[in-house]
Amino acid sequence: MKSSSALARLPKTLWPARGRSTGWNPPARRQGVASALVAEFLAWARRKHANEVKVTAYAANDAAIAFYRRQGFVPFESTLLLTQLSPSADAEASPPVRSASQP
Repeated sequence: MKSSSALARLPKTLWPARGRSTGWNPPARRQGVASALVAEFLAWARRKHANEVKVTAYAANDAAIAFYRRQGFVPFESTLLLTQLSPSADAEASPPVRSASQP
């Protein structure tokens, strides 16, 4: 069976399209390239019958967020990151967890 025919039978709710990160050097900005890429991405998603399109931008990247909003995207979810995880007092006091196969 061809994989494309198997994919065609999936419910449309399982067809999100996601854009990957792009970045532009300052001299390349405001030239219309990113808008053209987004337009092509949306056209591709329509051809693939995607029912939603997601893009991501770092929360601190106000320019990217403003750009995507101008393209019609709206905020959807936030991801929070903790990079400095220190051990808690409870974790140090707890005995190590052992599996049934360990003595």
